Amino acid sequence: MRTRTWTTAALATVLLAPAVAACGSGAGAKAPASRELKRVTFAAPNMTTQIFAGQARNFAKAGKQIGVDVQVYDNSGDAATAITNANLMVSRKPDLLVEFAPIADATSRISAIFKRSGIPCVAVNVRIDGCGFFNFDQKYLAEAQAQVIAQKMTAKGWNGGNTTILLEQASKLGPSVNIAVTWFYQQLVAKVPGFTKVRSEEITPSTTTIAGREGLQADGGVDIDRGFTATAQALQTIPADRNVVVYTVNDDTAIGALRAVKAARREGKAMIAGYGATQPAIDAMRTRGPWVSSAKGFWEDWGEFILAMGTAILQGKKVPDLTAPPMVAVTPDNLDKVYAPGMTNVKRMPPLPEGSRYLLETGVLQRFGNVEGA
Repeated sequence: MRTRTWTTAALATVLLAPAVAACGSGAGAKAPASRELKRVTFAAPNMTTQIFAGQARNFAKAGKQIGVDVQVYDNSGDAATAITNANLMVSRKPDLLVEFAPIADATSRISAIFKRSGIPCVAVNVRIDGCGFFNFDQKYLAEAQAQVIAQKMTAKGWNGGNTTILLEQASKLGPSVNIAVTWFYQQLVAKVPGFTKVRSEEITPSTTTIAGREGLQADGGVDIDRGFTATAQALQTIPADRNVVVYTVNDDTAIGALRAVKAARREGKAMIAGYGATQPAIDAMRTRGPWVSSAKGFWEDWGEFILAMGTAILQGKKVPDLTAPPMVAVTPDNLDKVYAPGMTNVKRMPPLPEGSRYLLETGVLQRFGNVEGA
C-alpha cells in the first residue's frame, strides 16, 4: 500500500477557523460566510495515469495562482490507500476536503471519515455521501458523442447488420462513471438503423454481449495497457468483416484501444471515441484516422471549478446535486474552434451549464479569466 503526496507552498499565512460546518455542507448546509478557502487537500485516484496526474498538477497550480495551498495525495488506484489518505487529509485540518475515489466500494468508509471530521467536502467523478458532487454531466456528453458518431456511421453506411459497438467501462468506478457508456449505447442504437433498441439500465457491469453481435462490453479500466488488452481480446471475437465502434470512459483507455485496432489492422473499419480530449486524442483526431471524437469537459482545469465550488460552500451557498464544468464533444471538424489551430491549448472554455452558473457568484473563476461569461 503506497501513500504519496504532492504539495505546493502556501502563498499566505493560514489561520484555521474551527470546523463548524458538517461535511454535508457540500450538499447545502450553512457555513459561516466569513470563512475563506485557504487550504485544500485533494486525493487523486492514481498519479501514474496521465490524465489524473495532469489534473492534480493543474489543481495545485490553480490553487497557487489564487493563494490557496492545495496538497495532493495519491490513492494509487487502491481502496485501502484511499482510506488511509482520507484520514491523513482530515488530520491536516484543511478548509475543504476533495476526494476522487479510485474505487466506488471505498466511498462509504471515506464518507464516514469525512463526516466525523466536520470539514466540508467535495466528491469528484464518484459520489460520496455527505459531499457536494462535481462531475461531467455524463448523459449530456454521451448523447453529444452518440449524435456525432451516428452521423458518421450513417454517412459510411454502417448499421446494426454490419457493425459491432464495443463499450469499455471501468467497473470499479461504479455507476456514476459507467452511465457514460451505457447511456451512449442507448442513444446510439436509437439513432442508427438496424440496431436493437436497448435501455441503459439493461446494461450492467456483468453484461458481456448486447443484442447478439450488435454490442459487446469489456472492462477497459482507465489506463492504456488495460484498454489495449480489453480491445485486443474483444476484436478476436468480432468477425473481421464487421465494422467496430469503440467507446471508452477516458482517453488513456482509448489510446490502448487505438493501438489494438492498429495491431489488428482494422483501422479502416473502426471508429474510436474517448473522454478528455487530451493531447494524444487531439493529435489522433488531426490525422483524420479512426479516432473520431473525445468528450471535452475540460478535465485538466477542474481544479479551478472545484476551488470556486469550495468557496461557495464556505460562503454558505446551497450547491446543486451536480456541479458540472463546461462541456463539448470535440471532433476533427470542430477541433480548431476549441483549440488554436495546430495547437493543444484551449482558446477559451465555453459557458458553464445552467446549473453550475452559481460558481460565477464567488468571483473565483473571474480570477482565471478562461471561461466564456467569466
